[in-house]
Amino acid sequence: MKAYHLGLAGSNPTGHSRLVTELEGVGCRVDLLPEPPGELANRLRELKPHAILYMYNENSSKDAPTILADEKITSLVPFVLMVEDESAVSQLPVQALHTHGVLFHPFHIRQIIAMVELAIHLHSQERMKDVMLTDYVESLRNVNEAVILSDPLGQVMFVNEKALRLTGYEDAIKRRVDQVFRVDDGKGEDSPHPVISAMQSTLNGHGSFHTTLITRSEEKKPIRCQVRRIDRGATVLGACLLFHEIQARESDKVEISLQDTAMSVATQQIVEKVNRVHPDVDGDIRVKVRTYGEFSLIIDGSNIETNKWRSKKALDVFCYLLLHYSQPVHKEVLIDFLWPNLDSHTGNRRLLNAISELRKYLEPGAKRYSRNSFVRHESGVYRLDFGDNVYIDTLVFRELVRNGDYQWATGQQRVARTFYLEALQHKDGQFLPRYLYEREFEETREQYEISELRLRERLEQS
Repeated sequence: MKAYHLGLAGSNPTGHSRLVTELEGVGCRVDLLPEPPGELANRLRELKPHAILYMYNENSSKDAPTILADEKITSLVPFVLMVEDESAVSQLPVQALHTHGVLFHPFHIRQIIAMVELAIHLHSQERMKDVMLTDYVESLRNVNEAVILSDPLGQVMFVNEKALRLTGYEDAIKRRVDQVFRVDDGKGEDSPHPVISAMQSTLNGHGSFHTTLITRSEEKKPIRCQVRRIDRGATVLGACLLFHEIQARESDKVEISLQDTAMSVATQQIVEKVNRVHPDVDGDIRVKVRTYGEFSLIIDGSNIETNKWRSKKALDVFCYLLLHYSQPVHKEVLIDFLWPNLDSHTGNRRLLNAISELRKYLEPGAKRYSRNSFVRHESGVYRLDFGDNVYIDTLVFRELVRNGDYQWATGQQRVARTFYLEALQHKDGQFLPRYLYEREFEETREQYEISELRLRERLEQS
């Protein structure tokens, strides 16, 4: 039986000493968690347990329904609702029962562990879907089209500014897609909604078509639209709507298709950037970093042998900053990552030493106080930035995947295939495998593995 780190929250957690003792008896670590929603969320981010056991009965606090129905909290970790009094369930809102598992009294340790494992699996599946849909959103964020994404049940998950303006629904998120994207195709009320049709179709999308959008103010606007179902293997993740007002984008008999728009965006905005950092184009590239598989770092043509660095903490700092490349990371975050149980004063002193060592390894020829070209520091915040002349395999992989996803969403499978094949050339193994059990690295690694799986599945389909 695997030992899990569990959080215990809800009704009078201190009164469950027997349950805690039994869980600890099978190797689990149990932390009692505070009740107020704000404190609970902060504690979850700090402890990062495998799952939460939330005890509920008729004497539970008034905060319980709020916590259990709050997706911002229940999405952090798997939640298992443990109902001590079955009659108390009627007091909970329906959303509160949408946790990752429910158990009723009496509780047995093997049942609890089995439910925890199921909850972890369900939570992982949710995260996989979220990651894939996030990739989809990012690939369409700058598209010159109105965009609406829905989940498999037809609930709106994402709307860009153009779609908000056209539909008039500022509060579109969580509404049904047929409420936000109302259309009159001239076939009567019994005609299925385009998104429903896409979900039920054996095909994963439809070509562009004309229809009439009915806005929130009941104004009718002629639009050109495309609907695509978002799949992962046999799993339907949702649907994507791309549309524009015909009068705004087309004049007389000249029509600009969604496919043409997709081609121009991909070729102009991305290809130049990818070519500039491609590892085969050695010309101006000063720094090359490979994080997939065997780690390697090359600066100015010299291989930096990180395995020979005297300070392993310097390497840890480098990899953490690389994980958040070009983004600011506060010193307290670095200290917590490197020395989680150390006080701030001692941690700050050790961090300064590690940063000094790191700069010495990255810029060995520079004078001591001028070694700040790559590791930038300002007001307690550090940032890793190699400038423009850099190749980092993760950045190139993400750029290629993002644009392949865009092409796929707009019906350009052949173009998407080119991006996907190129992306896989840059991913040669797992992301930074030396940090297998560090939560942030593990989450990022999982995202890359999901992306690779999606690419390979789509390549098989096309």
